[in-house]
Amino acid sequence: MRRVPRGSSEGGRFAPSRAGAVPPQPPVPLSPAVGAGDGPRVDTNGPDVESAYLRFAELDGEHDWEQPRLSDLFPQDLYEECVGNGWVSVRRHPHYPYLIHNYTPRCVWEGQWNEVTLACRGLVTREDSGLVVARPFRKFFNYEQPEAPSLGWDDEVVVMDKADGSLGVLYPTPEGRYAVATRGSFSSEQAMWASELYERRFAGRWEPNPRWTYLYEIVYPENRVVLDYGDTQELILLGAVDIPTGASVPVEQAQQGWPGLSVERFPHRTLREVVEAAPRDNAEGFVVWHPGTDTHVKVKQEDYKHLHRLVTGVTPKHVWEVLAAGDDPGVVFQNAPDEFHAWLRQHEAALRAEHQQRSDAVIREFEDVRARLPEGFDRKAFAHEISRSRNKSLLFLLLDGKDEQMRSRVWQQIRPAGDGGALRDQSSDSD
Repeated sequence: MRRVPRGSSEGGRFAPSRAGAVPPQPPVPLSPAVGAGDGPRVDTNGPDVESAYLRFAELDGEHDWEQPRLSDLFPQDLYEECVGNGWVSVRRHPHYPYLIHNYTPRCVWEGQWNEVTLACRGLVTREDSGLVVARPFRKFFNYEQPEAPSLGWDDEVVVMDKADGSLGVLYPTPEGRYAVATRGSFSSEQAMWASELYERRFAGRWEPNPRWTYLYEIVYPENRVVLDYGDTQELILLGAVDIPTGASVPVEQAQQGWPGLSVERFPHRTLREVVEAAPRDNAEGFVVWHPGTDTHVKVKQEDYKHLHRLVTGVTPKHVWEVLAAGDDPGVVFQNAPDEFHAWLRQHEAALRAEHQQRSDAVIREFEDVRARLPEGFDRKAFAHEISRSRNKSLLFLLLDGKDEQMRSRVWQQIRPAGDGGALRDQSSDSD
């Protein structure tokens, strides 16, 4: 770790904003386009929530702090294994000596979650020293997924809106300014759009705490995933993460001085209340933060999940199309929401099992027929022997040594009924 004095501009890394500090401002309500309403005031005085606020009483940039390196976050051998196995991607910044680390579609498909892959969700480090430049939220899951933490139904929680855009990670540049990355790229379309908006609308209007990484939802019409936000073009503040500890910063503290929109809070006090809440119009669901363990889960509305599946064209027939073409489902379905991956793997396994079962049955029948025929039999004798078989064309393919064609023909025989749809291109930076 490296000790960083407040306001240090060493190497341009933590240069203070030219405008100076902005005094704390009241939260800016969301516009109607992004779901804000005139609901009841949110009570933040519960014991678990209050203790979470007290944990950050000193994290205001007034004291020196230790800037961690990549090697401080997790074991290097595990990190190298994750990169080598294709579970974590590492991309260079086009202009700065920065790297961005992100879990890959292969990681999601194979379920390779560990302390490295969970942390690499837009993690930014210096390429030369490994110092952590930006540290986003750890990957979190829908509350029903097996990877999700086990939360008590009546534990005290903080509940926020689950916006439907792309995750934006604010990071400082060597020149002392700020830019926005998405969780996998410094230069994606969403990152470029968000960086330009930040520079035009917010630069110089506030001073971010240099020891915190601020996280945003990137929302604009061309980045629509499922929900319709109309003409909204915003960076919606989701919260922040304390760089040296990796702890979540309460959103009310993170938004102090922020001159833009912040995520909507809800009065639900427990996970039970969230799950039992009535669906909202044009909404994805909720993000639930458990202050006691500093863990998050998502609770997505069923109507949103249904719409997302329609948008991405995820159907049993499409799974079959991928397998019949010999393609890798983990690559083809990389843009599908991770909540669907268990469903996808279930259908993949069922189709593969049926294909294997049928192929093995044809091979056994072929071997039985060949055992009954005399040595040196001809095609006429073979045809007579299989005249009552339901697999005549497949058996002749095996006779001609065309095993792969036989297996391809079996795929055609197990094609699911119903219409399928092509998987549309959805941003891998969403969620």
